[in-house]
Amino acid sequence: MGRVPPQRTDGERTVRGGIPPGRDVLVPFTWLYTALFVAFGAGVWNSVHGNRALRIAGGLLTAYGLWNIMGALYPLTLGDETSVPMHILATNIQLALMVGAMCFVAAGFHGRMRWYSILSLLASALMGMVAFMAAPGPNLVLGIRERISIGAFLLWVAVLAVALWRRPLSAPAEERRHQSAR
Repeated sequence: MGRVPPQRTDGERTVRGGIPPGRDVLVPFTWLYTALFVAFGAGVWNSVHGNRALRIAGGLLTAYGLWNIMGALYPLTLGDETSVPMHILATNIQLALMVGAMCFVAAGFHGRMRWYSILSLLASALMGMVAFMAAPGPNLVLGIRERISIGAFLLWVAVLAVALWRRPLSAPAEERRHQSAR
């Protein structure tokens, strides 16, 4: 392993023929994240019979988990401009699935979960826009804002899990009566 020129940042250092040193650690976690999100999406789908909006959200969360594989197939490689277009495409599709799931959950719930979904979506979107404006290239603002954006989404997922867990088993029938009374 030779010396890295001083003008390059730690994020650009590579070993073994151009492979980033963190890739060996990141890939197993990518697969674990994918498997857990697919399982969560399937769990949402199976637990919300009678609520079309929440079933669609479950399908979108499953698709989000499956699409996560594309991030592993098209990583953003610093110093390689050819990796940027496919990474942006893969990320934007994943963001569309994330936003869609949040919107359908907001539509499928009433009260606090609806408002929490809307606020989480706004927080995630705001940080995503700030991160987008900080592009191109890696910088501190971009990295922090991206982490806040995905953090808002992951916290929303945890709150959704609790909301679904606390939901009574008879919720679909009650929701149908509530919707028909409108």
